[in-house]
Amino acid sequence: MREKFLLVAGRGVAQFHDRMTKTHDLVMTLDRRTLESILKGSTGLSDAVASHAMRVEGGTIEDVERFFSYLERSFEVAIRMTVR
Repeated sequence: MREKFLLVAGRGVAQFHDRMTKTHDLVMTLDRRTLESILKGSTGLSDAVASHAMRVEGGTIEDVERFFSYLERSFEVAIRMTVR
């Protein structure tokens, strides 16, 4: 399944959208398992990119690190996300 979602993070709020826009700052391509592993801290961002589990377009690994730094990681088990 190849789903695409847009996550806009700004001013302390993250908004999910079910489709991409034509303008974006950064595109990360990864599967849910990789995302959960990154959010739990089991996989580092550089490791995910180096192993080709995550592809980054339009930015650098530093941009990806900055993006993930906006997300709170106060949980031990990744939150199950459902987008409708």
